[in-house]
Amino acid sequence: MEWFISLWTLGIISFYTGEAVNLQEQITKSTFNKLSTTLDPRENISTVLPNISSSQTPPHNKSLYTSPFCPPCRCLEDRVTIDCSNSSLTSIPNYPAQSSDDDYEDEGGGSLIESLILPSNKITHVDLEFLRHYPKLTSLILRSNAIRSLSKSSTDYQPFFGLIHVDLSNNHLHVLHSYVFSGFPSLKTLNLSSNVIHTVSQMAFSLPSLQTIDLSGNSLSFIEDHFFDSSPNLSEIDLSKNKLSRLNDGTFGLLRHLSLLDLSHNSLMKIEDNVLVGMNITHLDLGHNSLRKVPTLALRKLTSIKTLLLDGNLFSVLESGSISNVRAEFLSLSHNPHLIRLDDSAIDNCHTLETLTVNNNPNLIYVHPRVVKRAPVLAAIDLSFNGLYSLESQIIKEIPSLKALSLAGNNFKCHCSLKWIGKLTQSSSTSNLRLLTPNSVVCKMDDHSSPLPLNVDSTGMNEECQPYILPLFLDNSTELMGKNASWMCKALGSSKMDLTWKLPSLHKERRVVGNGECLERVCVENNVLKIAYLHLKDAGRYTCVSRNKYGQDQRGVQLNVRSENIQIFPVTVASRFVTLSWNTSTHLSTGRGYILQVKREEHADSNKDSRFPRNSPIVKQYEDIDVGLKMNSYTVNGLDPGQTYRFLLCLRKGEYVLTISSAVLKTKNPGYEVELGIETDYVSLLSVCIALSGLVASCISMILFRWVRYHRGHKDLDTISTREMITSPSDHSSITGIHYTLGDESRLMDNEVTSPVEDMRETRT
Repeated sequence: MEWFISLWTLGIISFYTGEAVNLQEQITKSTFNKLSTTLDPRENISTVLPNISSSQTPPHNKSLYTSPFCPPCRCLEDRVTIDCSNSSLTSIPNYPAQSSDDDYEDEGGGSLIESLILPSNKITHVDLEFLRHYPKLTSLILRSNAIRSLSKSSTDYQPFFGLIHVDLSNNHLHVLHSYVFSGFPSLKTLNLSSNVIHTVSQMAFSLPSLQTIDLSGNSLSFIEDHFFDSSPNLSEIDLSKNKLSRLNDGTFGLLRHLSLLDLSHNSLMKIEDNVLVGMNITHLDLGHNSLRKVPTLALRKLTSIKTLLLDGNLFSVLESGSISNVRAEFLSLSHNPHLIRLDDSAIDNCHTLETLTVNNNPNLIYVHPRVVKRAPVLAAIDLSFNGLYSLESQIIKEIPSLKALSLAGNNFKCHCSLKWIGKLTQSSSTSNLRLLTPNSVVCKMDDHSSPLPLNVDSTGMNEECQPYILPLFLDNSTELMGKNASWMCKALGSSKMDLTWKLPSLHKERRVVGNGECLERVCVENNVLKIAYLHLKDAGRYTCVSRNKYGQDQRGVQLNVRSENIQIFPVTVASRFVTLSWNTSTHLSTGRGYILQVKREEHADSNKDSRFPRNSPIVKQYEDIDVGLKMNSYTVNGLDPGQTYRFLLCLRKGEYVLTISSAVLKTKNPGYEVELGIETDYVSLLSVCIALSGLVASCISMILFRWVRYHRGHKDLDTISTREMITSPSDHSSITGIHYTLGDESRLMDNEVTSPVEDMRETRT
């Protein structure tokens, strides 16, 4: 629909200028007539198909007849077309090679048929071998059936040269197997749209003459590299309304005749740089995908392109060089819901660009006056139905070739900066630039006032006035810690203005930053305030102030920095080491690159605010701490007992180190382990061991001494008995009269030199 709106909008030139003939020759013929051939690219596909659809059935007044071989169908009198639409067929009718019917008698029933029309039936399976019954068939229409599978029952390769057009759209096909479409060297048009195809074999298509293929409305999520190489004559490919997420190099590698490529309504997030290299494309549709950046490297490798559509993507800001060196004649950036700004030189060095359409972007509030540079033949720009508050007059000076401009349906504020647009609405204007539908260009004094026609009266008589800062940013902004933030401040009203940014009160040493100045991570460049690697202490209100000789205006933003909710806490605290742990966050990137810092606190206090740690000296720092998705812990050794330390888990961003979380801990005093029984007193233990060793040694010595005395006593007793038996071997009376006592034994042991004979005498006495 946007094509017709654009054409209609640009065509209104002829109604609002006295030079309609010249303007029509300069713009319409050079630009818009070229577009008329590509307003609906799908028409090019449909026109290739023959006019044999069910809606084009023969008129009722035309003579129709049936035969025994065609009872439910309408057989045209030319005997080459059979229309079996809405006939509740469950299979394809096979007409016999020979027929007894007079009308088919000469060549056989199926040998004459060139077009077989079978839409809106109940066919569930197609075996392409049935084509052998139709040797002259050129067109086969099987759309809107219930076909779930295609096959070829014969393994013999016998080419079927007659078939040119096949329509299998709006069926239930899921998979296309290898070689299912081989053996059709003359096939030019293949329509497989509106199925549920999710898998296509690499060798499914071996069609050297194929020119048009329609795979739209399926479930394809991936296209193999060199997928279309077996069909080098393709000129039109429709892959719209699938689930494609990326295109790799070589996908369209050998297609040198491709003129139409429709990739709209997919989920494309990336297009490799060499996907389109060397192509001459008439129409390329990349609209309604998930592109966050324009694939300019891939686009600039196109040899030429007439129509390039980038509508309905996820672009937010087109920065400088986003679209450069692209050889397009018509470029559309419409219906992008997240697009808010077009920066300086966003479209650069596009020497063939004739028409630029940037409409229906509801959040587009600013277009830089130098958005287009080096586009010498650009004749028409459509900026209608956006959210623009103003448009600077310098834009027409940067594009001297501009002939038509559409600004209807924007949110212009009545201000002296729009005086040049008010002049264009006057019928007496002598400018070569024509404003399309000038009555639809309105402005408001404020948000609550009624719209007024944008003319000289509504913008004021003066060329300059009090500054007006465009509302390019919201009053409140919440950003994630560690990310970057930027806000552009643009003021209108005069050519000379002083613009500065006022920082929150946290920056006590300096609170105002101007263009080209920086304060730590805060910089202002081209009126854009940039804060690198946000931290919690960056939260506050930032205010842009613009002044000129007529007055001043200001606009502020309240920055809120959202924490990662990372908490560091102790697991073990000893006198000389501490074991720390922390929870993780899904917002943080996992892996290495984190830092653990240890700072000594000179004075212990209860300040444990992780946002503003004391500027204490770093006593230890551990690089490349591994942060995973599970619980993490780290042990810090070599600490001093009884000291207070601050432990900080940080993230390195460039030259900056950002604190994520911190904790203040005091190590235990010396000897606390002994008191708790954790640490052992080795001196006392050694003393006890020595004492016990002495006691054990004494016991062992006493035992050995008593053992020796005992064994010596028994030995002496045995010696005395032996001696007496030797002295009186035959004196029985002398032996029997001997009496021994324990005391005698003791005395004998004390006087070992006494002979046994003397001792026996003493006993007798």
